[in-house]
Amino acid sequence: SSEHHTTEFLTNKIDKMIQKIGPKKIGAIVSDNAANISAARKAISLKYPNIMNLRCIAHCFNLISQNIIKIPFAEKLLYRCNIVNTFFKASHIAASLLRDTIKKNIEGGTLKTFVKTQ
Repeated sequence: SSEHHTTEFLTNKIDKMIQKIGPKKIGAIVSDNAANISAARKAISLKYPNIMNLRCIAHCFNLISQNIIKIPFAEKLLYRCNIVNTFFKASHIAASLLRDTIKKNIEGGTLKTFVKTQ
């Protein structure tokens, strides 16, 4: 929207949605932990004690992961893993050999590419 996402703005938007759906039909509000949305969740929890105030665990894990990869050892390890991953992604023969080896030794395993999210 063109509005600033202040605590008051977010609280009002969330409250309108709760009223539209019905407060007894909502068990929790989940979001990231930005100051404005955290304060809005808290205000909603005070008004509706039956609605839990939860932080998104995926967002928390992402923030922790971003801090971990800033450690020089982890950064170097990730860089080297991406080199190996790029090699297998670029060569269909190597990728085929890897898939065959994985099928023999690792159930359900494949190479995963690291991607940063917000």
